Amino acid sequence: IKREVEEFKLQIHDLQFELASDSKYHDIKIDDLFNIKKGKAEYTNKFITENAGDYPLYSSQTKDEGVIGLINQYDYDCEAITWTTDGIYAGTPFLRNGKFSMTTHCGALILKDGIMDISLPYIYIFLRDNLRKYAIGEQNKRVTTNIIQNVHIPIPINAEGKFDLEVQ
Repeated sequence: IKREVEEFKLQIHDLQFELASDSKYHDIKIDDLFNIKKGKAEYTNKFITENAGDYPLYSSQTKDEGVIGLINQYDYDCEAITWTTDGIYAGTPFLRNGKFSMTTHCGALILKDGIMDISLPYIYIFLRDNLRKYAIGEQNKRVTTNIIQNVHIPIPINAEGKFDLEVQ
């Protein structure tokens, strides 16, 4: 199963998309679709050592899928997109599913209640290809919650003007 999951991750990572010029879409702000969450300052190296467990703790690192350690608690149990908020790779997104927590160097996008016609892999691919362009700063780049909430994403719509999951 692990091998199949790794292959699926590679397939998602390698996906490219381009909206056809005749496609109809709505330009939607991240803030309109997602609850934007930030990690907690309590998750330090000392905390990780004293609270070892099975649940991933994500940070701003990009190696090991952003996992900085495994702890015995979690703050979220859902599908989400996380992103690195600072550092050289600020704005690097990851597609998540399951139980996890985050340090203050990581943020999460969790679909708002009632929004069911949005494909997280579609949003992930758009962010993977575009979010790092929004990073500010010279040495220590940042993509803050204030920045990401105003990122606009073109969401394909159908003839009725509703989000088109099939096109996504």
